[in-house]
Parts: sequence; structure tokens; C-alpha cells
Amino acid sequence: RRHTDHGEYYARFARTDGQRIVYQHAAEIWLYDPESDRSSQVEVDLRSPRVQRSRRFVPADRYLSGFALHPAGHTIALETRGKLFTMPLWEEAVRQHGRPDGVRYRLARWVGDGSALVVVSDEGGEDAIEVHQPGAKPRRLDGLPVGCVTALATPPTGNLVAVANHRHELHLVDID
Repeated sequence: RRHTDHGEYYARFARTDGQRIVYQHAAEIWLYDPESDRSSQVEVDLRSPRVQRSRRFVPADRYLSGFALHPAGHTIALETRGKLFTMPLWEEAVRQHGRPDGVRYRLARWVGDGSALVVVSDEGGEDAIEVHQPGAKPRRLDGLPVGCVTALATPPTGNLVAVANHRHELHLVDID
């Protein structure tokens, strides 16, 4: 004999204390009392700190994927969790470069004189070279047939970047 009448979802995960039956219906908890042959929804007031919705700080060093020391040695560029940061060694604050979310940055290198940071960005779904200079908007070098970039190198002088890709090609890019 059917004791409950729920139209859309099944009664699931029934448990009893020997007198009443508690079960799940959709995302709700219900109580069935066999003596009165009645079901009623159990109101649940969950007071929690909402741990899953709180900001969470993950250890950046655990997800460090790359770094590059400034040619003068006073700043370091860090790649962690797909984001790009620069950090002076003992003064000032950490600075994030590029878009805060939705783009992965990798293979960061300083140009020879340290005036700019060159990085590979996957914005738009394709790898491209981006140039990040202090106080300026990042420049994306679109239209270069770099493919999937596997390595990036900069010489100690000049504004050239050597780019290796998945096709085993080597491109020399003048970022000026």
C-alpha cells in the first residue's frame, strides 16, 4: 500500500526509529507518521558559517609554476595558478598583472633591460605573446603564428624574444 503521495520525485533513503519514518523527497526531509497516516515536511534551519562560500586563501607556493628574476635583481615575477604577479624583494606590495580571472599566464620573462615583462597568454583560446610594462596597458601581439608555445627566452640586451612551439619551430619576435 502506498503511504505517501509525491508527484514529481521519489521518496528516498527512508530511516526509522521504530515509530516514525524519515525520508528524503527532492532536496527536502519529510516525516511519515504511520499512526496518523500523514506526511509532513521537516523544516531545517541550518546555521553555519557557510564555509564553502567564504574566501579561501590557498598557499601560492604550492601552485608555483614559474618565476623570473629581474635583470637588476630587485623584483621577481611569479606565475601561480595561472596568474602573473611581480613582487619587489623587501619593499612595496605584490602586484597582479593582466586580467584577474579567465586567462592563464605562463612562461614569464623580463626583457634585457628589465623595462617590460613578456608572457604567454591564452586569452581568446589561442596562445599569444603579451608585453606588460609598468604603468601601461598590456600589449597583445596578435597575428603571430606561434602555435602552442612551449618555451620563451629573452637575451640580456635588446627587446627580442625567442619563442619555441609544439611544432618544433623557433620564432624570433621583436616586441617593439
